[in-house]
Amino acid sequence: MQIGKRLNIVLNTTMLLIIGSLGIYLINIQKTDSFKDTNQRMISHVDDLESLILQQIQSNEEKVAIGINTAEQYMKTLGDIR
Repeated sequence: MQIGKRLNIVLNTTMLLIIGSLGIYLINIQKTDSFKDTNQRMISHVDDLESLILQQIQSNEEKVAIGINTAEQYMKTLGDIR
């Protein structure tokens, strides 16, 4: 085989390995960053959901307290229940 062909094959193979390795490395970096971003967004959404649920619980507790107070006042106006 001529030296030019051998040199061409070696250089092409080397470039293919370098570009392939770089591609695999970049894909792994992007995948890792994507997972980190997804985890951060999920944590943020869970925190938001937690605060929303706590607000709803507090609101419902206030409504129940108002209902109990109203029922007590109504019972007082009717008299004792026997």
